[in-house]
Amino acid sequence: MADSLIKNPIALRGCILYDVLRGKSIRNSYSNLCDVIGRNNINFSDFVYWFNRFSDGNFDLSHTECITPKLFEFYDLPENIWRIIIEKLDLSERLILRSLSKRFRNIIDDEKISVNNSIEIYCQNDYIYCEFNDSSFVYAPENWIKDDDGRCLKSKIIRRSDYVNIACNDLKFVLNNSNLQLEYFNFGYIDDFDTSKTNYEAVKSTFDSLNHKISAKTCSMESSELDVFLDILPYLKPGTLQQISIDRYIHDDTWEYDLWEEKIDIITNLEQWKQAEKFYIKYAIEFFKSEHFAHAKSVYVHEFYINKESLLAVRDVSHSFMLSGQSDSICHFEMEYLYDIKEELEEYGSYLGLEVVISAPKQNMDDVIYHYPIPNSKDYLEFYYRSEDGIFIITNKQDRSGSSRSSLESRVPEVSGLSENDNELVVENLNPKERSEPKILEFSDLADDVVGHILEKLDLKEQLTVRKVCKRLRNIVDGQITPAYKSIDISCQDSRILCEFNNYDMVYASNEWNISKTFSDTGLHNVRTRRGNDFIETVCNELKIAFSNPKLRLEYFRFQYVDTGSSEKEFKAIRRSYEALKSVFESFKHKINIKSCYLEATEIDVILEILPFFKPGTLERINIERHRHHDSWEHDEWAEKIDKLTKLEQWKQAIELHTAYAFDYFKAEHFAHVMTVGVYDLGIFQPSLEKIRDVSDCFMFLAKSVTCCRFITKFGFEIEGLESAARRCGLLFSNFEPIHDRNGFFYHYPIPDSTDYIEFKLIPGMEEVTVTKRSFIDISSNRRTPEFSDLGDDLLKYIVDRSELREQLTLRKVCKRLRCIVDEKSIPAYKSVVIICQDARIYCQFNDYKIVYASEKWTKSNDDVQCENAKIIRGNGYRNIAFNDLNYVLSNPNLQLESIEFEYGKKKSSLSIISNIADVNYTIFKSLLESFSHKISVKKCKISTTDVNVILDILPLLQSKTLKRIEICRSEGVGDTWNDGSFREKIDKIANLKQWKQAEELYAILSFSHFKSHHFAHFKHLDVYENTIDHDSIYAVRDVSDLSFFFEILFEFQMFSTKSFEVAQCHYNVKTGIDIEKLESEGGIIGKKVGRRGRKGVFRHVSIPESPDYLEFRFRSYWGDMIVTRKIGVEKLPKPKKLEFSDLTDDIVGKIVENLNLKERLVYRAKLLQTKIILNYRLTLRKVSKHLRNVVDEHIIDAYNTITIGCHDDYIYCEFNNYKVVYAAKWDTPHNGCQCKHVTVVDRAYRRIACNDLKYVLSNPNLHLDYFEFEYRKAAYGSNGVRTNYKPVRALLKSLKHSITAKSCLIQIAETEVALEVLPRFESGTLEEVQIIILNTPGDIPLRVSEEEIDKLTNLDQWKQAKGLSISNIFYCLQPRHLSHFERIMILEFCIHAEDVVKIRNMFRRKSSRLMHCHFESRTQLNTDGLKIDGKLIGIPAPKNGRRGFFRHYHLPKSTDLLEFNFQLSYGEIIVERKAKD
Repeated sequence: MADSLIKNPIALRGCILYDVLRGKSIRNSYSNLCDVIGRNNINFSDFVYWFNRFSDGNFDLSHTECITPKLFEFYDLPENIWRIIIEKLDLSERLILRSLSKRFRNIIDDEKISVNNSIEIYCQNDYIYCEFNDSSFVYAPENWIKDDDGRCLKSKIIRRSDYVNIACNDLKFVLNNSNLQLEYFNFGYIDDFDTSKTNYEAVKSTFDSLNHKISAKTCSMESSELDVFLDILPYLKPGTLQQISIDRYIHDDTWEYDLWEEKIDIITNLEQWKQAEKFYIKYAIEFFKSEHFAHAKSVYVHEFYINKESLLAVRDVSHSFMLSGQSDSICHFEMEYLYDIKEELEEYGSYLGLEVVISAPKQNMDDVIYHYPIPNSKDYLEFYYRSEDGIFIITNKQDRSGSSRSSLESRVPEVSGLSENDNELVVENLNPKERSEPKILEFSDLADDVVGHILEKLDLKEQLTVRKVCKRLRNIVDGQITPAYKSIDISCQDSRILCEFNNYDMVYASNEWNISKTFSDTGLHNVRTRRGNDFIETVCNELKIAFSNPKLRLEYFRFQYVDTGSSEKEFKAIRRSYEALKSVFESFKHKINIKSCYLEATEIDVILEILPFFKPGTLERINIERHRHHDSWEHDEWAEKIDKLTKLEQWKQAIELHTAYAFDYFKAEHFAHVMTVGVYDLGIFQPSLEKIRDVSDCFMFLAKSVTCCRFITKFGFEIEGLESAARRCGLLFSNFEPIHDRNGFFYHYPIPDSTDYIEFKLIPGMEEVTVTKRSFIDISSNRRTPEFSDLGDDLLKYIVDRSELREQLTLRKVCKRLRCIVDEKSIPAYKSVVIICQDARIYCQFNDYKIVYASEKWTKSNDDVQCENAKIIRGNGYRNIAFNDLNYVLSNPNLQLESIEFEYGKKKSSLSIISNIADVNYTIFKSLLESFSHKISVKKCKISTTDVNVILDILPLLQSKTLKRIEICRSEGVGDTWNDGSFREKIDKIANLKQWKQAEELYAILSFSHFKSHHFAHFKHLDVYENTIDHDSIYAVRDVSDLSFFFEILFEFQMFSTKSFEVAQCHYNVKTGIDIEKLESEGGIIGKKVGRRGRKGVFRHVSIPESPDYLEFRFRSYWGDMIVTRKIGVEKLPKPKKLEFSDLTDDIVGKIVENLNLKERLVYRAKLLQTKIILNYRLTLRKVSKHLRNVVDEHIIDAYNTITIGCHDDYIYCEFNNYKVVYAAKWDTPHNGCQCKHVTVVDRAYRRIACNDLKYVLSNPNLHLDYFEFEYRKAAYGSNGVRTNYKPVRALLKSLKHSITAKSCLIQIAETEVALEVLPRFESGTLEEVQIIILNTPGDIPLRVSEEEIDKLTNLDQWKQAKGLSISNIFYCLQPRHLSHFERIMILEFCIHAEDVVKIRNMFRRKSSRLMHCHFESRTQLNTDGLKIDGKLIGIPAPKNGRRGFFRHYHLPKSTDLLEFNFQLSYGEIIVERKAKD
């Protein structure tokens, strides 16, 4: 029918006419038609045309008038016209145009452009900032919120889900130009979030892809990690690079506990460093040596404040200049904070050997001059301290007698002219020959228009400096056409006024005002200070200059007025300052153009007086903050003044309104005209919710433009309390089921008599509530609102198919119709089922959904952990409800369970009536399973019971083919039948069951002794747990029986070597431990002695006749277990010979070329000389035909450095170098699990395709990888998709005839056995670093690693021969013997205890230990009380030497080395290094 409608337009129009005559809406009609013929077979504009034509009464079906005439677009222009247009565009416009289409990108990339000035790159936590010359861009995700960062205010914002790829493409487009000559290159990276690391790696990979080095004269880098400087600096061209700036971000830096000495040496040995002439070092001079700057002509140093160590470093740097022949150099040492340091100078001077010179000429009376005589020389260093700006000038001088000294006046101007700002340390050439050159032209000789053109290129700080030179320059600066101000911040306080012009901070204060040495005034840390009794007049003149220009366009303006009310004198002082500033605004004849303003005041009058000075219309955003600590709003006539404020045109024409601690003072109608409302307050209470309700009503009835109200709290909220307060104010949105996802809770509040509703989004972790106006699907008011019962059975079945178990169980209880539909359409979406029949209740768990069925009189005890977070259903008919739900789940014959657990038992304290109830519950459950016409398909079964008959009842009801693992647990309680007279007969019946015989694994808990040895012959793996006698009575007479039983087991284990036994390993755990000496004296330790190989316990090997295999017995008294393993010897096959591409014949090469498209042919021609085709084209060729697949597979290349394999629930992710591929059966973009840019292969057989591609790459025996990553991640507890995807990958790795050669491997797993299967696939000799991360699955309990798995892991040769180790969430189960052979270890755990410190110490103390460095990082801060051993911290105190944290030394016994423990409490880290004793 659909095909006939598509081919017959008359019939299709008849269907539209039929819907019009029936009165259907245009939306419903179009939707129904698309369901029949498909959305791609009819254009919506054509449909609207015919629908409207028929609605107007024109019923002619053969009407042929043109519906939508073709409109010519920009794409229709010829390509040569495009190129002419692109040539006229600047860089920012070209970058935007590149992102539109692939055709634009190809044309723009052909047109090389030049960035001749500067490039700046900042990798932030949630965005990437790039600036090319004066064009700046911010690349951010779609949900990114623009902050008040100065860079973001003036930048073009590009919001995309793949913003990282877009940023890297733009960077590559600019940097690919080999003729690029930069004046300035700036790179910043602060490692504070995981996303910033991802952004940084992506940018670094862009630099790696360049085939040339970046040419720049000046390079500035800021980072908290030394590795960033090591990564970025080599990308710059040596020789061209003249100045290097190193800025250490001290707040979150890792310099001190990193291998900084080694890395600093690597940096200073780079050619880029050796050939540079100028250096700028900020907060990092202590990490460098003086010889690192011996070749430099100038050095800049910036520190927080002066101390002995920093002055000593600067002195040594200046001394190194003279030793290396750079005698014409000086140093500037500048401090972050200004204060009187004369007393410190006197103390430090004597320590450094400085001599005060009183008679030397000074520029200021408070300046101080010191001389440092160089030993065995007439030369000396002169330390000149300029008190005005807190700068030290250190110069090299000759002839201590003073005959050749140059005067200070001839020296200072040259220094100040060189430094761009006063907070720099400068080393500069002062060659007298250069200064004696004849003067050619002075700056004052330039014409006014030339000077004006130069001044327009300066930033604001430089312009303010130039204004103070002379009257002529002041007039030129004030008359410039383009104002240089983007943001202005004014803070009016008692004895000072703070101003910030762009990023240039100034403090105007009286002469009496001063900053204390403690720097308690944190707002004044990095500012310039101008003192004077006329400071108010000075700041008013500066502001007049800024605001007097009517062309001024400010992005941001902030005004702060804070009256602390501490004294009458302070009140008068701040009031005088405010009145003067207000008079400045009143003097202007124009209103100030401001886009966003922030007004903070303790008095509401201030806001009412300042806001009218701004231009309405231009002002888009208003922020009002009540300074709540000292405010007078409550005592003022605030209601009247708020009304005046909201009637201002500035308020009425604003688009966004934000309040802080002032929301309660406004009415709902005050926000009716804006699009966005922002609220910040201490918390959300009932008055605030009432205001939100009223504002929400305004959304509907007053303002159609209002879309969002965002409420942020300081102290957070509780959802239950918020719902209770909402009900009291009439919102009642708790009646509606909340929608919960990872973004928070959603509540819908329908607006009365409206089709719209208000959506409340609650984010507890973010302490935020967002209120948004939404609309339902339009429904005509004259029709009845459709209900859920009106839906057809087909649609209900569709809904049930996509519902979770909890929702399906709820639907079944609504009505008989829904119960029938649910039971008919039930789907096997369950992975695990738990059933417990115990006492007077029934406990069920379906996946992670827990339910307790109990009678009305049943009460939950406080210590009942099982019932926590479970839904409790009480009622006299609870038993019927429980078995109806079980029948719905288990009656599905297509059900495929991962595990089923059944527990039946009666507690010893149970009454007889309760025991009878438990028996009734079990009997009904057994009859339910027997009523099924099929057996339950499950992989793992656990039965815990006191009655052996339960096992005989339950086990035959399971499907034998799918059952792989059986767990039998003997429970404690009433009615134990395990030792009655007929238990032997029952055990034999269990062992003869088909389910028992076909299972591969068995776990016997307290039940192993009841079985015979031949019962276990067919199992491949055995886990046993038994209770023996107490450890305190191990030498008692009762040991004899237990030991005799143990001997019987040992001899039974010898049957491993017989054909009847298939057991590969048995792990036997004894709760009370094993006495090895006693066993050995009784002859229980059998086999040949072998070496311990660094592991605890006793090892014995028993050879197997006529076989290379043998049995390994391992007895561990500490762990109380015995492990018996069958070791199998495997001979390695010879590696196949590598074939070259040149070995192919011409006819095969021709066939390959014939199957390539145009793009692939071009790539093939470009790569033909290198005899290789890149991976993605090879993978494409392999899918053309079987012949090409064989040809491609024969030519294996080894050009891969890194390979990543990720097994997820619904897809497999692979990355070969930078080529990323996702294999999936279906794929939605963007996908929650994979956000990176990749190639997607969508196919039902995606697992086979992925394994074929992996086999093509990994089958090369000559492959040598730098890095290999394997990820096994579950999306949620009970999910089985990841296991299904992992199995073929595991089979592929095992099928390789050679081991994978890699230097480093990272294994991220949610199941420990995956690591035991993946790690042995690597070549043990070449694997240098092993990284293992245990992932916690959402909704699951944390993964606990067993001792057996640890022994298996640490016995691998790959583990033993590696030099480096990084582990997470696994350190608790490792012993020092497992770790001492490594050279370096990185540990990440939730917290650090004293036991961990002892374990780290023991790792270093072992005689065979090769450990040199251990870094233990905790997710929480350290507590010294929790780290003490016997009430004391380890070791003795050690000097700090300017490094972070506190240090303690522990002297290793019988060794010349010591351990240095570095405790960094706030960062939650302990760094331990082995060092030689002094």
